[in-house]
Formats: sequence, C-alpha cells, structure tokens
Amino acid sequence: MVCSIRFFDRMVKEENARKLSDFVDYIHEFLDETSYVEFLINCGLIEKAKELIEAGKSLSEENRFRFYLRINREDAIEFAHRKGFYTSLIRYYHEIGAHDEATGLFKEVIGDKEKKKRLKEDLYLYRDVFDSIKKSEALSESETKEVLHALFGICYSLRYYALCVDVGMKLGDKEIMRRLIGKKKDYYFDAESKLKLLSHLRDEYRVEVEKELKEFAESLIEEKNNYAYEKAVECVFLLREMISKEEWEEYVKEIYKVHSRKINLWREFKKRGITLKRTKGVVEMERKRVT
Repeated sequence: MVCSIRFFDRMVKEENARKLSDFVDYIHEFLDETSYVEFLINCGLIEKAKELIEAGKSLSEENRFRFYLRINREDAIEFAHRKGFYTSLIRYYHEIGAHDEATGLFKEVIGDKEKKKRLKEDLYLYRDVFDSIKKSEALSESETKEVLHALFGICYSLRYYALCVDVGMKLGDKEIMRRLIGKKKDYYFDAESKLKLLSHLRDEYRVEVEKELKEFAESLIEEKNNYAYEKAVECVFLLREMISKEEWEEYVKEIYKVHSRKINLWREFKKRGITLKRTKGVVEMERKRVT
C-alpha cells in the first residue's frame, strides 16, 4: 500500500506527468481531485485544470486558490475575489510581504456584512492580519485604529484572547482590554499572555487585577507542573508590587499552609530569594538576596 502511494506521488511530479499526458483520462481513476489537478498542471493541460479548479467539487478553498496561483497570478487574484476566498487572499498577501494589500482587503471585507461572513475562523489568519497592520504604510492613524478595533472584536468573539491582548496593547485601549481580565487560561489564552494583560492593567484596575492574580495563581498551582508553578510565582511577585509588604507576606504564608508539600513550587520561590518553613505550627519567611 505504501509503495502504491509513493508511486502515485511520483507520477504527478512534473518530470513524470508530461510523459504521461496521453493517459490523462485513465490516470484520473487512480488519483484524488487534488492530485489530479496537480497532475494536469504539471503536464501542461492548463485549461482542463482550470475547469476542475472552477468547479471545485472536492477541492478546498486554499487548494483552489493555490493551484490557480501556479497557473496565473492575476487570474488567481480575480478568482479569489469572485469566489469570496478572502482568507486565502489575505494570507497570500501577507506571505509575499504585500501588507498594504492585506490590510486594505481586510478593511474592505470587514466593512461588508456579506463579505465578512466569508472570513474563516482561523487564528493564524488573524495573526497574519495583525502583523500586516503593524507593517502597513498605507493606513492612516484613524484607519489603523478602525481595523485594530475590528480585529479585536473578531478575536474576542472567537475567544482568541492572547491575540486580543496584543491587539489591545497596540491600540493603547485599556478599557477594551479590561474585558479580558476574568477570562480563563486555555489553548488560545496562555499563561504568558494572561500575565502580560494583568501586568498591563494593574494600575488602572487594581482591585480586579489583584483578585484575578490570586485566583490565577491558585489555578496554576493546582495544575501541578513546573511551568505552572513558575507562572504562579510570577503572579505572586506581581502582587508584591500592588499590595503592602505585610499583606503580601501573609498571603505567601497562606499559600504555604495549603501547598507546603509542593516542593517544586517552593523551589521557584527560593530562586527569587524567598524560603518558608514551619516551626511549631508557625510559618516563617526568610529572604535572601538573589545574585
């Protein structure tokens, strides 16, 4: 079976496809649609390939666009506009460094309700959009804010909260970032991004951030792995900058009372010069200068 797959893979390569062009209809029986279109392009049967790309019976949007690009760039871009393949086109513009075109198309699409529906739920697409916005030279300041606000809204609705943090910081809009404070860590909102958010908002939303840091630290400790312990300690030391020395020390001692057996957690504290021990039921804290 593996040998058969490798044989068909070799068959569609350009150096072999041209030799097999006389058997094009027979070969179709042995290839899926994607491989067959590649075979047609490689053996020079462009019009037949176009017919299948246009029909797109079992080809993905991305494959249809990329195959068209191999035939003719201008026709491929026209095809993408005609079919509403805005995700593929924006991604392509970003890849080739055409950031003005990428942001211009994104701005056009989000301004049209029907076109906007054609954008895929794709984190990598919106990362590309954000990168292109930062690099675009065509947008005015007001237009940049407009597309960043739109991007934030889309990412928020899709729960791409880590990207929301970066977009919000680029905007300089702490009020919209405030909506992220209580969002839980997950695949799309890693600990690093959540800590960056809370650190960024600690002065303006002190009470909310303090509460969230304590809850976040506890949830990380409960994950019971070294990375989570490291980030939990970052939460605790960020809190040290927000509350009094006495309150902070009591808070750390309370953590110790509950989690004293988590050796790796306290190893992270020790790296920062903090050691705790219990003597006759009393928790004591020692501080050492970290060199």
